[in-house]
Amino acid sequence: MKQKISTYLKYYIFIFLFAQPFLDMSVTLLPDIPLSTIIRGLSLVVALMYLVLTKRYKFIMFILSIFLCFVLHFYFQDRLSENLDLLFKWIYLPVFGYFFLNLKEFPFSKKHLTIIYLVYINVILLTFLTNTGLDSYRFGDQKGGFSGLFLSVNEISAIIIGLFPIILSYAEIKKRTMIFITIEVILTALIVGTKILLFGCLFVLFVKACPFFYRKFSKLSAKKKIASIIITTVILCGSIYAFTFTNVYKNMLIQAKFFHVDEIQDLFSYHGFNKVIFNDRLDFVQDNYEIYRSASTSDKFLGLGNLSNQKFVEIDWFDLWFRFGIIGIVSYITMIFYYIKNRKLTKSGYFSLILFLAIATTSGHVLFYPAVCIYIALLLFIEAKKETESS
Repeated sequence: MKQKISTYLKYYIFIFLFAQPFLDMSVTLLPDIPLSTIIRGLSLVVALMYLVLTKRYKFIMFILSIFLCFVLHFYFQDRLSENLDLLFKWIYLPVFGYFFLNLKEFPFSKKHLTIIYLVYINVILLTFLTNTGLDSYRFGDQKGGFSGLFLSVNEISAIIIGLFPIILSYAEIKKRTMIFITIEVILTALIVGTKILLFGCLFVLFVKACPFFYRKFSKLSAKKKIASIIITTVILCGSIYAFTFTNVYKNMLIQAKFFHVDEIQDLFSYHGFNKVIFNDRLDFVQDNYEIYRSASTSDKFLGLGNLSNQKFVEIDWFDLWFRFGIIGIVSYITMIFYYIKNRKLTKSGYFSLILFLAIATTSGHVLFYPAVCIYIALLLFIEAKKETESS
């Protein structure tokens, strides 16, 4: 009986994974119905039920014990209700990471992930063509960009960048498919208009393409090598010139002007780096730290939680520290290392993981945001290196 229930639970998660882009769109299409929160909350319960039924008690008890400490901490401060959403976000990656770490005989594959990925991409492209979606930036920012039916451009950008290496590794067996997906991704990045999405996707392509072009280049004659260098230089110069017509470039100029970064050397100062690259987030670190420094000992260990008068840093590592305290961030890092240690990934899997962690360090909205961290957890299953696979 338990085996049958476990099978049903796995198939529920299978359907849940396919529902991800539609849950993200529901926030825009059904703003008065918390469909995304309900389904993702139910799925968290399903993952816990599966772990209990399959007798995976040891590490899940560690996760739930820390979670209970947070609950009691905010309960005795009479702030539990205002922090429930935050607590729900904190526990999502640990539980689903452990779930996918222990999952076996699950029919989900890279093909299924590619279908989900293309839903994200094509929703943005189609709504852009029909002008039926949302702008990436708020009215009055003067910046250009389009996020389709997705409310959080940061979360969608993280998903597109983080999963890109895996999608390319699957599509490379069919060159036309890989080229088609690559074109769609670049077009999407240009349409969305954020620097993190465009540069992130270009970085993935650069890392993936370099070994291929190096092998081809090394086999050429001296004359063909010179011709290749000239052609590459012309293409690169043309691409840089074309970049000046994109929303990404225009948005960077608007941001630099707004923050009074007037010269190139200003960009490499702390002020320019903070304003143009980090969108003022480093100042938020200082603001939050001042509150954290004067907080009680229990707050320092278990976190400040949601503060109505203080904005999140939107760099995940700092938000983990300030919102969940020393225990919150140390336990989170411990869990991530535990999962990586117990599951060797493919090269594409490690590349995706590094990208997700890098985005968490720059623009945030990754580690404890269910729409994104579910895919980090999924890496532990879909990118697991098989025993017969060479290292």
